[in-house]
Parts: sequence; C-alpha cells; structure tokens
Amino acid sequence: MTKLQILALLLASIALIFFTSCDGEDFQEPDVYKVTPDLRARINMGMKLPSKSEKKQFNEKFDLFLIKCEEMAYVSNPHVYMETPEYQEFKDFVLSASPNIYYLVMDKFLKGNPGFFSYIIYDLLIDSKPAIADQISERMQAVGTLEESFYLYPQLCLDIWVDALENQ
Repeated sequence: MTKLQILALLLASIALIFFTSCDGEDFQEPDVYKVTPDLRARINMGMKLPSKSEKKQFNEKFDLFLIKCEEMAYVSNPHVYMETPEYQEFKDFVLSASPNIYYLVMDKFLKGNPGFFSYIIYDLLIDSKPAIADQISERMQAVGTLEESFYLYPQLCLDIWVDALENQ
C-alpha cells in the first residue's frame, strides 16, 4: 500500500469511529419549532430529571401512539387520534408520572411529530395543570386558543410552562 492509501484508510477509520461513537440517547433530532438556546438548555436539563424507567415507559407509550397515528393516516381530525386507546394509555401515564415527565413532552413537541402536538399539549395541560394552562391563555389572550398559541408562539408558551415547573 502506498502512503496515500494508508493515510486515506487511517482517516476513514477515524471518521468511522467518530460517527459511530455517538450514544443514541445523546443524539438530538433537530427541532421543528425554534426556541432560544437558553430555553432549549432548560428543557434539556429537565429531560435529565425523570428516571430511566420513566423515560423508557414514556417512549414506549408515545411510540405506540405514533404507530397508531400512522395506521390512521387518513384521518385529518386530531381529536380522532386522541380518542384511541393508545393515546389514553400515553395520557394516563403522563398524568400519573412525576411532573418532570413534562420536559419529555416539551421535547416531543419541539420535534414536531405528530404535527398536531399542540392539541396533545392542550389536553395534557388542561387535565393535569389547569393553572399553567390558564396562565398561558391569559398571556396569549389576543392570539386565540391555547392550541393556536403553542403553534404560533412556542417560545413564549414553553417559557411560561418551564418557569411554572421550575417554581413548583
């Protein structure tokens, strides 16, 4: 082998090691909704608070719900998705888990999957934290519904929510 081939092989090996060394749990998908780095850092710190078992259960139940959504892709009304047993299991888990689980909900919202996630947040907030939902609604009074507020102004809505969680 020539020196050039050896150098190319060495660089390829280093690149392969670098790209495969990322832990899957540390990898972050890019956010659909852009927020300030400060708010994203606060959400990321909060995502470290739930236990590993809570994170695992959250992801399992959320993934089952997403699979159900993909099976029902023909439906355009978000409330139909939210009437499925998979969503009810997900919702029951979130409502019964520690408040720290809401940081995982916020992360999923920022990823934008599913596209109607603002309806899910509305449903979860109204059932679990109506005071936070009222606080967001008061601040966003001129915008419209809470769902629309999260869709149009995610930065402000999430900021209010994170502040409320941190002050509990």
